[in-house]
Amino acid sequence: MDPESTVFRGMLEGWARQQRSRFLQESGTIAPRLALIRRMADFTGQYPWQWTPAEAEAFIAHLRSGSKPIMVSTARGYEISIKMFCAYISDPRYSWAGECEQRFGLVPQQVFHEWKCATRRCLSGWRWKTPSVRRRSGGLKLEAA
Repeated sequence: MDPESTVFRGMLEGWARQQRSRFLQESGTIAPRLALIRRMADFTGQYPWQWTPAEAEAFIAHLRSGSKPIMVSTARGYEISIKMFCAYISDPRYSWAGECEQRFGLVPQQVFHEWKCATRRCLSGWRWKTPSVRRRSGGLKLEAA
């Protein structure tokens, strides 16, 4: 097997193991997340250490178009899952970044940021209160989502 496929498979196995250690469900959470990452890799024709925000945006835009576009809430869930995977492979505690840099000369990066997702709230879990609430209370306030 080629080194790229081996590293990618190792990333997926490691991420699945990390999620299992948090007692997440295999069929309801872990397997769909892994399938999503494989789907993005197939769509882009690239491995995760080659992904940029442009590939992630193109992937979500593709899923939002066509005869059966995904809903905004589904896109948000997909973006969060991809963000979590990118956080795992770029976290120095798991050594994938160093492995990729050594083998391929590239380092995995985060492809979804607060301003590049379905809603700003999708990554932070916080949102601004509605303007009418702000006017009544006299200032800007954050509330938990």
